[in-house]
Amino acid sequence: MKKILLSSLIVLILIIPKLSFAKKFIIRKDREQIAIERKVHPLEYKLSGTRKIDNTNRRDFNKLLVLLIDFQEDSLSTTTGNGKFLQDDTGYSFTIAKPPHDQTYFAMQLDALKYYYDAVSLGDFQVETDIFPQAVIKLEWQGPGLTRGFVKDAGIGSCNDLELDLSLTGSASILVSDIDPGYTDACGIASKILSKTNFSCSDVGDNAVTLTVTDVNGNSVFCDVNVKVVGAPDNSLLVTGDTKCEGADATIVVQNSEISVIYSCYIGASQVGSSVNGTGSNLNIIIPSSGMSLGNNSIVIKASKGACDLDLLNNANVLINLIPKPVGIFHE
Repeated sequence: MKKILLSSLIVLILIIPKLSFAKKFIIRKDREQIAIERKVHPLEYKLSGTRKIDNTNRRDFNKLLVLLIDFQEDSLSTTTGNGKFLQDDTGYSFTIAKPPHDQTYFAMQLDALKYYYDAVSLGDFQVETDIFPQAVIKLEWQGPGLTRGFVKDAGIGSCNDLELDLSLTGSASILVSDIDPGYTDACGIASKILSKTNFSCSDVGDNAVTLTVTDVNGNSVFCDVNVKVVGAPDNSLLVTGDTKCEGADATIVVQNSEISVIYSCYIGASQVGSSVNGTGSNLNIIIPSSGMSLGNNSIVIKASKGACDLDLLNNANVLINLIPKPVGIFHE
């Protein structure tokens, strides 16, 4: 018994110095280490591996055509809906798929589809989409004085002819709204352009103007109107000249002169003779000899009415000849 106690004391004496330098004392049972295999998602191989671009986009199956078909409206219990695309969002409380279900709506759906396939294929699959019928420009008009409303046909509205009186201003400009009866498009209008917007006295009479309306898809429609400019003198009147001998006054005639129009004659920048008011008939204008020279004299006639001054398109020619000199005196 004494030998057993003495052996135990010797073991404790040998262990205690080592324990005094240890911060903790752990007693555990040794076990065998087991290797755990890491699971990998199949997509990780796709993302981490070498990208391989094949000929997917060169095939025909990446093309998608959407046909928008509007059926005759019905109320049959054997079918859903009434055959028409939803246009009214009254009572529709959801944001997703909210009407109107027009071409813009379906175009946005196709955009989302393209982004989806682009993402899940890592750019390998690019969808090409198209919608028919293409966006068309429609008239949104239901007659003068009536409220504008969506018209599915060509509509009964028409572009408006205009008349511009330039007698007080001498010039004027027009806007698209002066002619446009209300063109609209389901996808949106990109531009409305007039072929001519500024008018002056030289545009007196009828002027053909075209309104071109183009939608966001590049479809265009054209509307031709007539813009009539009034208040300016008619510069297309015919005139006749004269032939005189040196020292004699000449007379030119403005045919079918206009009342309220003042006619003046010029040689170069200098006025010759007096200004004369139109009579509504042929008008004689005296050209004094002092303002003319031998030979041909081209007379420009200026017509003035209100703020408009125009040169007549036709000039008058006055020929001044030398006075013949006698050669001799003869007696019978």
